[in-house]
Amino acid sequence: MTKRKRMLAWSDSGTIFTGFGKITNYVLQALIKELDFEVDQVGVSYFGEFYDPEEYPWRISSANSRDPRDPSGKGLFLHSLKTGNYDYVWIQMDIQHVVTIEKRLLEIKEELIKNGKTFPVILYYVPIDFEPLEDVAEKFKFCDHIIPYTQYAKEKILESCPDLSARIHVIECGYDSKSVLRLSPESRKIYRKSHFGIQDDSTFLVLNVNRNSTRKMLPHVLRVYQEFREKAPNSKLYLHTDPQDKATDIDLLTASKALNLKVGTDVLFPENFAVGKPKSQATLTAIYNASDCFFTTAFGEGWGLTHTDAMATQVPVIAPNNTVFPEHLGDGKRGYLYPCKESLWFPGIGYRPVPRIEDCLSALLEAYADFEQMHTKGTCQNLEDKIRFAKEWIEERSIQNITQQWVQYFHERVFNS
Repeated sequence: MTKRKRMLAWSDSGTIFTGFGKITNYVLQALIKELDFEVDQVGVSYFGEFYDPEEYPWRISSANSRDPRDPSGKGLFLHSLKTGNYDYVWIQMDIQHVVTIEKRLLEIKEELIKNGKTFPVILYYVPIDFEPLEDVAEKFKFCDHIIPYTQYAKEKILESCPDLSARIHVIECGYDSKSVLRLSPESRKIYRKSHFGIQDDSTFLVLNVNRNSTRKMLPHVLRVYQEFREKAPNSKLYLHTDPQDKATDIDLLTASKALNLKVGTDVLFPENFAVGKPKSQATLTAIYNASDCFFTTAFGEGWGLTHTDAMATQVPVIAPNNTVFPEHLGDGKRGYLYPCKESLWFPGIGYRPVPRIEDCLSALLEAYADFEQMHTKGTCQNLEDKIRFAKEWIEERSIQNITQQWVQYFHERVFNS
């Protein structure tokens, strides 16, 4: 009987509904099913909750179980790497976590080889949502395979460290084509009424689905919407997020009040939002379908599952001209792009490109004008073209196709290396 290959995964737990968590779930499910891997996971944001082993057929350990002061699980990951006798390691973590383990990881590698043991092959599924510095890219040279989400990420890595070219291969993220769908007009109308209290088809619903983190800049969304609402009073903003995030201390309820936006009327939030207890995919799909645009001011995205899910449901995306957005929106062919003319410093992050209020507002007003033309005349070539081109692009990136690319990658590049 052939011995099962063992893999150590370090990423958000596949049981949670973050972007990393969803992608982890899809990829690990495929590797276990197609390649019969035995997987242990250092699960970030998993705190010992019950999970069905048939639904998640791998072992998940809480990232901070070795040290409560280590929520990212670096210590547990390195300990597992040293003691676990793995064939492969699969990492999906932000760069700032990965680069800090380089020295200790190389020490463990030297120790294992010195003791006659095999060191596992390391694959890093890497998101790039900023301009990486040269010394940052240098610090994940220990990875045998570097798998960026996007061409943008690949280019940025190679700009800073061109000698990594032989190890880099892009595998994009994707959307679940079985559950993220365009609903019928009647279903859309029913959900707008039941969930948002909107009965008038002419009411313009602006959507943002994201974590309430510094990078997503949701207070900026509120500020733009304040000015937009003055010009488009028959509109609402729905932020599918935690309005009072304890980790970031960003209070969107207070921000709304400061901008004289009425919560529950002008600005809507979900009830009892919790990352660990997410809304069902069916509910999220209905939320996308009920909306008239997806508006983001994020100063960077490694991929952005929420805006690509919006594209899959044929909801136009309005986004800043930074990081992955030009690639995803085809420089404006598949959505509405606006420039980032400022650069601000964020603690622990550095300088990031950010947009001006007037540029965000201009793009949002353009999308609104297209919406009104479609509503009153039944057609709008600009809007119809953007939706059509976005649909064609995203349909090639179903998660079913992406996970098969991972299986193929192991067969062609990992097993044969």
